[in-house]
Amino acid sequence: REQEFRTLAEHIPDNIARYDRQGRILYVNPQLEKQARIKAKEAIGKNVAELLSSGKPDSAYREAFESVLNTGIDRKIEITEEFPGTKLTFFSIRFVAERNNAGEISGVLAIGSDITELKERSHELEESRDMLRKLTAHRDSAREEERKNIAREIHDHIGQLLTAQRLDIATLKYQYAASNPHVGEAC
Repeated sequence: REQEFRTLAEHIPDNIARYDRQGRILYVNPQLEKQARIKAKEAIGKNVAELLSSGKPDSAYREAFESVLNTGIDRKIEITEEFPGTKLTFFSIRFVAERNNAGEISGVLAIGSDITELKERSHELEESRDMLRKLTAHRDSAREEERKNIAREIHDHIGQLLTAQRLDIATLKYQYAASNPHVGEAC
């Protein structure tokens, strides 16, 4: 069974670490060695705090680990870590209780996936959506402003035409009302 686990764990593209009940590392797979830039023989027997760049595990990491030890219920979290010589990396980590033959929790298996690219694309998508919202708001504002300008122009133009017509009618009335009574009545 151990050989099957190792064969699977050593070829999977995710980070895998096995811990005992005290939080000491029992196993790290080659992917975790590569990503964390550690050697398995250096990691075995240490706790996670000794391997992290900050010198202490994220509180969510510690809480999830302890929760799985106490309840046996799987937990999933997201954390960030900056291993030596690398950029800030985002991980999705699933903690699973490992049980002995008696069914007692003997340790925790942590399986981590690098989701940095996913987070970066998500951030880019959110920026695009924000830009789209701003462009839509600007377009709507420009449309409303154009509607106001058109309405003002129509109102002013029609108002000027009506005023000019009124002046023309008043002029006609003044010129012809005395000689033609129908012009005065029509105006």
